[in-house]
Amino acid sequence: MSFDRKSFRKRRGVVPTRLLQVLVWLLAAAAVGFLFVYRHSRFTAVGIAEAQTCTFTAPDSGWLFSLPVHLYQEVRQGQRLAVLRAVPEGEIRYTQAQFEAEKASAAAQLEHLKIQAEMLEHQIVQERSEEQIEQLYRDHQMALDVEKLRLLILEIQSVVEPLKIQLKDLELEKQTLSDLVSKKAIEPYELQKVQTAAEALQTQIVQEEQRMQQAREDLEAAGLRLKEFRASYPLPADSAVSLEPLRTAIAEQEKRLAKLFSPSFDIILEAPFDGVISSICYTAGQTVMKDMPILTLTAPAADFVVAWVEQERGGLLTLRRPVEVVKTSVPRKILRSEIAEIGPTLELIPERLWKNPALPEWGRPVRIPVPPQMQLIPNELVGVRGI
Repeated sequence: MSFDRKSFRKRRGVVPTRLLQVLVWLLAAAAVGFLFVYRHSRFTAVGIAEAQTCTFTAPDSGWLFSLPVHLYQEVRQGQRLAVLRAVPEGEIRYTQAQFEAEKASAAAQLEHLKIQAEMLEHQIVQERSEEQIEQLYRDHQMALDVEKLRLLILEIQSVVEPLKIQLKDLELEKQTLSDLVSKKAIEPYELQKVQTAAEALQTQIVQEEQRMQQAREDLEAAGLRLKEFRASYPLPADSAVSLEPLRTAIAEQEKRLAKLFSPSFDIILEAPFDGVISSICYTAGQTVMKDMPILTLTAPAADFVVAWVEQERGGLLTLRRPVEVVKTSVPRKILRSEIAEIGPTLELIPERLWKNPALPEWGRPVRIPVPPQMQLIPNELVGVRGI
């Protein structure tokens, strides 16, 4: 009987000891979990994740000719975002009329120089022998053929360049109408009319370019014949001078033509980097004013965090200081980074970070790169430790 009592007391003492061990283990696990959660939830500053953004503004007043993107669309670098036409149709027609006037002026100048060349030729006739006269006559005829071919090339160019501008307008209009047809905003026959006009214009451009290519080949052949003729029969110095003003006039006209068609009537906005269209302020066809924002492109992920440090601790900041970036959203992450840049002055902290919405707060901004393993949404709130 005495033995049973002693055994019972011994077993009763073992049970509380085991329970105490289990209880200590559970408390330790709870403490580790609490410290883990506490470590994830405590930080010394709150920052805002920011991404690369690009706001496109109108460089000049005009109207939005085309807008082939929509809100929140993902775009690639170099993709066309919008087409802005800063020059009204009336000014384009005026420029083309100005070109026609310059072409007519060049033709008149050419005729005038021809008359001068003929007068000089008659003067030389009286001083040269019959052989020299024949040689001079052939030289002048061949030189005039060369200049006529140059003028023909300029004339074809004056026809082709406006046609290319019209074709470009039709292509942009066709793209816009295609979008409208896909949205069932217009009837398909409107798009078919523009396609037919564009095809006819393209055919005409091809024909004119073939004429230009043939004229250039003829010009090259005529120039070669003139060069060979002059090499076999050198002309007197006086006769060579007679056509120099003509060549100068043609060269000047070519410069004026290049200058006339160098400006572009359309301003094309392209994406400088991969991103998402985060805002659109206008629709196609609307008038835009100079320096007014048209749309905004934002990178899909944040690449840096901006945090603000109170004035009392602002003087303790140093560059390259190691910090921890705490992502509070799922999946939660804590990664190491460093202070890359420090603002030179105190700034008004964004209102969303104020402890009391009625009391504005000021702080010194710091810029912290986002580690590559951490994907942050632009404008997401992020914790920062170690500041």
